[in-house]
Amino acid sequence: MIRLENISEDNFYKCINSKFAEYCAPNMYSLAQAYLYPVAKPFCLFNDDEYVGFVMYLRDPDDNEVWIWRFNIDEKFQGKGYGRKGMEEVLKRIIDEYDDLDKIYLSTESENEKAIKLYESLGFINTGKVEEGEVVFIKKI
Repeated sequence: MIRLENISEDNFYKCINSKFAEYCAPNMYSLAQAYLYPVAKPFCLFNDDEYVGFVMYLRDPDDNEVWIWRFNIDEKFQGKGYGRKGMEEVLKRIIDEYDDLDKIYLSTESENEKAIKLYESLGFINTGKVEEGEVVFIKKI
């Protein structure tokens, strides 16, 4: 079963040593961003006791939009359903956390076809907008 776990001394090195596809920012970079932007919430994704990925989301204090800022599955677990299961858990967590939520945003590179296919299968819709070189998707709740 997939679960989100706060970054801790116990899982920190698993998190920063994880290997991802070319489209993903290194987790060390994401954790540095979380330090600079305290509204960002980084988590490890675990399947039972095994580290499988990383997610970071935030609620923008300026416009109240919720963004899944990072979502990465370790390369040795890709293509095995962990992306779908992980994103489903992330969506549940976000919806439970923000009871006034009506939409969730994320973005990815237009070449990241596997991620786009996953996001669309989970109800995200391409907005046609590009921000910081990435295509923006929205999911209405």
